[in-house]
Amino acid sequence: MKKLSLALLIGLFGLILIPKSIAQAEQFDHLIGLPIDSAQEAEIDLILESATDEMPENGVILGVNNKEITPENKGPHFRFGETIVIDENLTGDVYAGGGTVRVEGKIDGDLLVGGGTIILNGEVTGDVRAGGGNIVFNGIIGQNLTVGGGNIIFNSSATVGNSIVAGGGTIDAAGQAMGNVWMGSGMAKLSGDFGNDVNVYADAMEVAPGVMIGGSLIAETTEEAVIADGAQINGEKKLTLAPEREGKKQKARSKKMDSVGGFLVKASLIGFLVSFIIAVVSGSILLYLVPKLANKLAGQVLESPLANLGWGFAYLILAPMAILFTMATIVALPIGFLMLGFYILSLCLSKWVVAIAVGNKLEMQFKIKALQNKYLSFATGLLVLSLAYAVSLLGGLVQLITLLLGMGVIFGLIKKTFFSKTK
Repeated sequence: MKKLSLALLIGLFGLILIPKSIAQAEQFDHLIGLPIDSAQEAEIDLILESATDEMPENGVILGVNNKEITPENKGPHFRFGETIVIDENLTGDVYAGGGTVRVEGKIDGDLLVGGGTIILNGEVTGDVRAGGGNIVFNGIIGQNLTVGGGNIIFNSSATVGNSIVAGGGTIDAAGQAMGNVWMGSGMAKLSGDFGNDVNVYADAMEVAPGVMIGGSLIAETTEEAVIADGAQINGEKKLTLAPEREGKKQKARSKKMDSVGGFLVKASLIGFLVSFIIAVVSGSILLYLVPKLANKLAGQVLESPLANLGWGFAYLILAPMAILFTMATIVALPIGFLMLGFYILSLCLSKWVVAIAVGNKLEMQFKIKALQNKYLSFATGLLVLSLAYAVSLLGGLVQLITLLLGMGVIFGLIKKTFFSKTK
């Protein structure tokens, strides 16, 4: 497993370092082969004498007359760590992941970011795709926004030039969006300015007095929506209560349940049981072969969940890019296949690791002696997760969080393995 981890990291570092090195080299192509006369040589000597002895962290050399010599910073750019602050202006797409990610500068391109806490105060001229625990938008997004998280806040200063697709536990939208908006959440609050249609699917929804909706408001909620009198909706207002809608559908299908519906329910239950048994057997084999490693990874799931979400998002998105980059070269093709195999294995292991953590948490929380058996504990945790996927209104979000938590812990093992080798 350590060799596979090293192979994956080699691909990731290659993806990060090689494009950057090429971009830096291209900046000086115009200097090759040009003659230098005596006047130019004297000017260069003067600059070297006036320049600082060490390069500042921002890559700027202060020369004659305090003029800044700044190379054009073209992407793609990669930023990863526990705390990431992007305060410079960048040209090209940016990929970032960590415990806390804050964007203060301007990104002339797209932003793909994952983290426990994400704060966008600057400007992104292209699209933004973000996933994390707590996400706050205060800045400007030129194109589309796709975001998923626990708590999502669009403050009044936030602006989105096109559409928004958002899913989260709580969504508070007080900014501006020029295009269509789709929201799915437990609680949705609207108090901003929306240029087109707003579609909301939530347990509860509140619309503040100052809301401006240029199109229609289409909402489906399980509780009656609260819309203030001062809210301005230029288009139609279509509000639906989910229980009533489901009740009507259920009555219309009642005569068919014994034939088609009953068969589908049985088939679904059989499929669920078969997949559950396969997962229990496969995970139990993992516990039998590497019990210490499995329990160690499970113990790290809840130690820093927000950071694990960020690292998991980065691993999920960037690893396939690194694999494709590695496979593009004939020499590194075998390493690419090893990385691909380990990545597929990680997708399976992520759910098992979280299931072990859930089982251990239940045993400690409720003092259930039967769950002291590691195999029974794992099966119980897996059953809880499977039911959450199927029963929860936000089953897809729960499944995504489980995947990101497990992938984040596995990537943490890869980082630790690599750095222990390099010391």
